[in-house]
Amino acid sequence: GEKSCERGAALSKGEKSADAMAFRAALAVRLCILSQAVALQLTPFGLRGSRPPVTLRAGRALLDTPEFGVSVADRSDITELTDLLVTSFSPKMILASGDLSRVEKALVALPVSLLNRYFDVITRAEVNLGLQSRLSACTENLADKACTKSVLLVARRKRGDELLGAAELRLLPPNGRLPGNFQPLRPSFAAEPYICNVSVREANRRQGIASALMQAGESLFLTEHGYRQIYLHVDRSNAGAMNLYKSRGYKKLEDGFSRSWLEENLLGIPDLLYLVKHRDK
Repeated sequence: GEKSCERGAALSKGEKSADAMAFRAALAVRLCILSQAVALQLTPFGLRGSRPPVTLRAGRALLDTPEFGVSVADRSDITELTDLLVTSFSPKMILASGDLSRVEKALVALPVSLLNRYFDVITRAEVNLGLQSRLSACTENLADKACTKSVLLVARRKRGDELLGAAELRLLPPNGRLPGNFQPLRPSFAAEPYICNVSVREANRRQGIASALMQAGESLFLTEHGYRQIYLHVDRSNAGAMNLYKSRGYKKLEDGFSRSWLEENLLGIPDLLYLVKHRDK
């Protein structure tokens, strides 16, 4: 009886020790991201300080229209790209119910606002660090199927150099899985062209910017580097994106992307379709 109690106590201590180690590891990761946010001069209210003077970028030009041009991003674009991606894909984590009374709304307004700003700064730090780790301005990297770098295309207005939109080109295994912010050191098997993070500022949508970014990316993959197909994911509920990809010849794969219970209910990953476009023969 005493021995079984001792074993139970030992197990209890072991479980507590494991829980403590897991907590310390999670805390260390969070503190690391926070320290990087401070180093990047990010605050819960956005980027610290004023925007640097506007200078025209010298990235490789890929497509030109009367209003804007599409070119290859470089490291000087990372701050603006971070803001665009977070604004486009990371809505507020916590929303106050519209059924609350005026008094209830007043009581929860400040805590909700502070929590959303906290989540925002963490997200911006993660996206910024991810871009720094994988961004490449060399389109030749897209010819190497073992390359884990990304090429980002940016659309900028000709007057004022304002960033209007972006799209990311990667090489990923065509297995339907979503890419993370950080790429593995080596892909598990032969990768294929993949386009993601196609985003346009809300005020500049329906002006042909997303279509121009797609055209430039497809030209790099299919024409310049000779690939035979391109893959991407799309939110089933995003009618605008669905229509864009359909008009450009993308079709749904039978073996698509399936969310797990965790991804759907806890991580909030939308209902996605896995699409492919084949090069014309």
